[in-house]
Amino acid sequence: MATVNTNVIKTLGAADIDTQELVTNLVAATKEPRQKLIDAEKKKAEVAISTGALLNSALTTLQSAATEIGGVAKLNQLTVSSSNSGVITGTASGTGVTKAGNYAVKVTALAEPQRRASKDLATDFTAAATTLTFSSGGASGFVSSATPSENQVSITAGRTPSQVVADINDSTVAKNNKIKATLIDKQTGAGGTGPLVIVIQGQSGTANGFSIASSDATDALGLDRAITTEENSADNAAVDAAFSINNVALKRSSNTVTDAISGVSLNLNSAPGLGTIVNLRVTANPAAVETNVANFVEAYNLVSSILKRATGPAVEGDDISGTMKSDANARSILTLLRNKITKESSSPSGDITHWGSLGVSFDRNGVLKFDNSKFNTEFESNPDDVIKALSNDRLSPSLFSQDAVNGLAGDVAAAAYGVIKSTGILKAITDGYEAKLDRVAKKQSTLDTYIERLTAQYDKQFSALNSVLASFKDTQKQLERSLNLNNRNN
Repeated sequence: MATVNTNVIKTLGAADIDTQELVTNLVAATKEPRQKLIDAEKKKAEVAISTGALLNSALTTLQSAATEIGGVAKLNQLTVSSSNSGVITGTASGTGVTKAGNYAVKVTALAEPQRRASKDLATDFTAAATTLTFSSGGASGFVSSATPSENQVSITAGRTPSQVVADINDSTVAKNNKIKATLIDKQTGAGGTGPLVIVIQGQSGTANGFSIASSDATDALGLDRAITTEENSADNAAVDAAFSINNVALKRSSNTVTDAISGVSLNLNSAPGLGTIVNLRVTANPAAVETNVANFVEAYNLVSSILKRATGPAVEGDDISGTMKSDANARSILTLLRNKITKESSSPSGDITHWGSLGVSFDRNGVLKFDNSKFNTEFESNPDDVIKALSNDRLSPSLFSQDAVNGLAGDVAAAAYGVIKSTGILKAITDGYEAKLDRVAKKQSTLDTYIERLTAQYDKQFSALNSVLASFKDTQKQLERSLNLNNRNN
């Protein structure tokens, strides 16, 4: 930009006008009103973008809070008590809905794994080259989908007992079938060590029984042997747990049972036999769920407050207010969420049909309120109905489909996700204000260019004026000299 460093008019004494100040004032008079409009547009767009970021955070919190009460895993809050914890205990598993009540349980047998042992091996024993082939139930493969080589362990000649154990544990057989080899030192000699025994254990349950064949003709390892003691001469076969619930006989391959009582994980600890009945009492525990519902209500009210302020009139001292006043998309978010909360559950159950059935409702000012005593009463008396109405018995809400039936809480979680996803309403709102900010930047650039040209134009004009005034000064001096000369001659 051209500048005038010397005020020619004042230097020549032709005028008292400061042309530099005149240029500055003329340019400012042109720029200031336009700059104020641009600055106002820029600030509004920037604050709206900040409001969008704040709203995104609040909606994310709402989605998380709704998800916490939109899935069985978090809703299935139970207390499971046992009349004999030495026989059986239970905990809420979060994988199903449990009806509160009493369950009579008898445990007659615990699940046991198959165990096979080697011969007694001297401490300096080394194996002959051999291939161990594992099989079950007479089938050719220990794992039905495995190739024959995956059911085999190759032992090279010269391997010690501890190395044989390592070979077995590192094998595909062990990884696929979860078997484990251990080395036991019987220490039968006075003050000495040995003999050594390799023990291989599989998983519990009759389906996991196995046998081991060796390609070594002498079968030096002798791994396919039952473990016999003075107390036990059985074949150490894998067996299932046997128990009954409310006189219904059941068998499972594990002593941890997650699929007998919906929503409850059972631990079978001992098997006293048919004569012992253990009472399991399952009661609803609304405390944790109540806290999550309160968090949901608080999260909704935060989103509602931001949207009401942003789409309402501007209020002095509140930067958020009025930033999205004319934005129909922003207003639609609040309408969408409010409709989700006031409408009937997509999976009503019993008397639980609306949020109001659970003590969650709007007051006259549109603020969501939570009557926790009403919620606790309903949850304690009808936990399965409450869970169904809130979640449609889903493990977690289906967020990616707006048409999915998710229940009261799950539908709000899905709606919040739909707003904040990359193709959602909030992204469109933010993109709109960012585009507006780009337009404002272009306006600023255009104004700056225009002001630069205007300043240069004024500088040029006043430079020309300076030259004219300087010429007038020269003429004035010449006239003064001529007049003075004439006066002296006369």
